[in-house]
Amino acid sequence: MDETALRSWVADHLLTASGRIGRRSFAPLALGLLGLWQVYQWQLSASLPSALNLIIGLMLTYLGLCLLNQRLHDLGRSGWWAALPLISLYGLAYSPALHHAAATGLILLALIITFSLIPGNRDHNRYGPVPGFRTRPLSPLHQGLARDHWTKDLLEG
Repeated sequence: MDETALRSWVADHLLTASGRIGRRSFAPLALGLLGLWQVYQWQLSASLPSALNLIIGLMLTYLGLCLLNQRLHDLGRSGWWAALPLISLYGLAYSPALHHAAATGLILLALIITFSLIPGNRDHNRYGPVPGFRTRPLSPLHQGLARDHWTKDLLEG
């Protein structure tokens, strides 16, 4: 994969909430993001200024929400369903009874496993085509037939 294709793939999967992502792509990306979040929580957050902690936390949350929205889209659901785990995790983060980083990590791991096991829609849905579906380019013969058919429809119109 060349650099341009890699940048496009990252932008399509991590920087936008639109479109769909299949189970095979979702699981490693989500687990990698969870691992990055855990390293940040356990190793880095205590030594960084609070403003930088807020920026990093918001950035990781955004990346996770983009992934979850795309996975929900693959299941035919609105991305707004991602608000439910976000609200519960936000409440958990301020719970004095639990060590929030460990508990939040376990809940996120359970969500990743759950969403990695549920199969997505097999057909095109309102959020886009099936992830990984590649269309072959039309052969010159088929391009000519399609062009002739389109012209005929336009003229008869």
